[in-house]
Amino acid sequence: MRWPTSLTAIMAHDAHMAAAGVTTVLDAVSAGEFSAKRMRREIFAATLEALAQALATVTANPARALGLFDRGELVHGKRADLLRVRMVDDVPVVVAVWRQGRKVM
Repeated sequence: MRWPTSLTAIMAHDAHMAAAGVTTVLDAVSAGEFSAKRMRREIFAATLEALAQALATVTANPARALGLFDRGELVHGKRADLLRVRMVDDVPVVVAVWRQGRKVM
């Protein structure tokens, strides 16, 4: 069985699993739906996908909305502007800055 990718598919999958008596991740593993290795891989992949979507929300999407097509993504041929941020007492603090691929702070 493939892991669902859309919210609608996830909800349908969860309803199907609940109807079959599978209500937790551990139930799914014990029922043989997923091996522990596959489950870790699927969770990691879903986390990366969610992170990519979250980053696009604050990088590529605003850049495109402003007509700044030379930035917003770390890909060959774009500006490569980047901030490194560290959380200090639940406050994001900029600790390094790269502008056009060169570290400036």
